[in-house]
Amino acid sequence: MRDRILRVLQWVLGLLLPAHGEHRTTATTPPPAPVSAWQKPWRGPSSAQVRAIFHAEEDQGLTLEQRQHRWAVRFEAIGIDYPARCPNDHFEQYARHADRRLSA
Repeated sequence: MRDRILRVLQWVLGLLLPAHGEHRTTATTPPPAPVSAWQKPWRGPSSAQVRAIFHAEEDQGLTLEQRQHRWAVRFEAIGIDYPARCPNDHFEQYARHADRRLSA
């Protein structure tokens, strides 16, 4: 019985208050079409840029820390965040902790 009363009440309200205007319409906007990852442009550096950074001749005689610092600076120059590590940074304690868990 409640369903019939509700349907009649909705029908009467629909006649008295017709759905027109921006806020009363029940039309929904269609969802945006999915975008394939293959259609997006590549936003990273090209392979030639990366090879030039990692294989620079002036870096060949340097220590690993010095090379990593130079790589980070060069990647920063082209707008890419290179995760450089510094000696005695706070990540070393996590690496030691992970090594202990793996060896146990």
